[in-house]
Amino acid sequence: MTVGNSFQTLFTTRRIVGLLLLALLALFNTWLLFSYRLPGNSEFWLTLHESGHGLIFLLLSLSLCVLFHLFIFENSNRLLLATVFICIAFGGAVELVQSKVGRSASWSDFWLDLLGVCAGVSLYLSWLLRGAWRWVFLCLAVLLIGVDLYDPYKVLKAGRLRAVAFPVIADFDNPALNFFVHAGNTGKVSFVAAPEEWPENATQVAKLEQFPGAWPGLNITEVFPDWRNYKVLEFDIFNPQPESARFTLRVHDAHHDYQYSDRFNKTLKITQGLHHFEIPLEKIKQGPKHRANDMANIRGLMIYSYKLDKKRTLYVDNIQLR
Repeated sequence: MTVGNSFQTLFTTRRIVGLLLLALLALFNTWLLFSYRLPGNSEFWLTLHESGHGLIFLLLSLSLCVLFHLFIFENSNRLLLATVFICIAFGGAVELVQSKVGRSASWSDFWLDLLGVCAGVSLYLSWLLRGAWRWVFLCLAVLLIGVDLYDPYKVLKAGRLRAVAFPVIADFDNPALNFFVHAGNTGKVSFVAAPEEWPENATQVAKLEQFPGAWPGLNITEVFPDWRNYKVLEFDIFNPQPESARFTLRVHDAHHDYQYSDRFNKTLKITQGLHHFEIPLEKIKQGPKHRANDMANIRGLMIYSYKLDKKRTLYVDNIQLR
């Protein structure tokens, strides 16, 4: 076979079309991973964005299998090896590039990439094969997609249970409500039995360990938004230290511009022992300096300290409206 014939065999019109489509597929997936953002910024949209890694690599691997099948390879084993190799290399390259452009590389994202690759290859094999193997690979693909979308499903389920529990915002016994509780800055939050010094409380509470830093605290994201039919926000804080403690209660709505003056802030001081607080919602409504909080669209609640210079532990419980 002459060099010219070899070149023609390698670069037939069909293969050239296939390579062009592969290039377009690579550009499209690069745009999805680096530029496209889902429309919301809630817990659901954030987790769906993370799960999107798996869905993108499902699309990529399935598309590669189809393009290789139609335009490039005649051998299915080579097709599968090329698909898996390209997807893994592309996923690894994406994480490395992200680490160089101000975004962190993530093993969890790479794991979701692999999950999507396996799902895409399984879907291709379910189309290619016949008999029982078709159903085996189809069921495997569905299972892998379910694993990929499990976190967004958890958020949706937690949101429904949060609505049922309202006007309780956080009692720290309900795992669905705890899903929305996070540590802020140099804080650490865990859910434990009430300390022995708080004998009248037989339930689980939030243990807030505050380490030296700017704003160590407890952050409740996406509280149930409509507070209009209630009058008071109440909660309990237990201070086990002999020293008094100062902390700030913050409440903001969905229109918050992340400025201190555009939310409700109240600094409270507690001595050792148990303290019960009741904050009128009218004061929370009038908290922002230049407008009123939208009480139908409250977004978050935070308990934090400012510029703490030594470690401190507080226990929080029974955050609710009445």
